Amino acid sequence: MGMKISNITIKILNHLINEADSLSFFQYCRSRFNSKELPPISLGNYVERANKYICCEDPIYIIVFLYIDRLVERHPRFLINSFNAHRLIFTAIVIADKLYSDHCLTNQQYARIGGYRLEDLNKLEWDFLSLIGLNANVTEEQYGIYYKKMIELAKKLNVDVENGAEDSCGGI
Repeated sequence: MGMKISNITIKILNHLINEADSLSFFQYCRSRFNSKELPPISLGNYVERANKYICCEDPIYIIVFLYIDRLVERHPRFLINSFNAHRLIFTAIVIADKLYSDHCLTNQQYARIGGYRLEDLNKLEWDFLSLIGLNANVTEEQYGIYYKKMIELAKKLNVDVENGAEDSCGGI
């Protein structure tokens, strides 16, 4: 049985984070997303916890993957690392959930789930949207391209994607 898209997304992001963490200068790339200390919870457990309360469907994680790619494409020197991944990914989940889910929580609820103050989440959301050029729209074509891109990258990283990932994927 294969992995859920959310797990594949985390495996891919963990690979990127490990690469960024190996660079000696990553700690100097400052943004609102950077924590002063490493979060005490793994990215996988953090996303799993968030997903427990937000109830994201797999397509949201493909959109998160696309958003992160947009951010890096627009800002190639922006490194996703252990100090900023939790905030970046959670903010991307919030934005994608608001735009592409049948349900939507209040920002106060999202903030509580993510462990942030409402004011901080609002700022993170605005900063993230600014970093992706206020372009949170995802067409069906883009979605399909990123789904395939994600599966291909997961296979290159030897992440098990057989018998589950492709079947669990819906559309936007």
